[in-house]
Amino acid sequence: MKAIVSLIAISLMIGAQSACVVPAFQSGFNHGVEDAGFPNGDPIGTAAYINRTGNGFDHHSAAFNEGYM
Repeated sequence: MKAIVSLIAISLMIGAQSACVVPAFQSGFNHGVEDAGFPNGDPIGTAAYINRTGNGFDHHSAAFNEGYM
């Protein structure tokens, strides 16, 4: 009985982790929408996600970049 309960608990934990994964396109879209909302007080876009070190287009998949644009 304990083994069955343990297996069910593990199955639920694995399922919960996979439910939190955001597809690359959706993640890019979300970041793009957020970046589009920056006010004109940031003329060079330094606050934008895509302009931060390590977050450029070359660090992301084609699906992410498509969603972002």
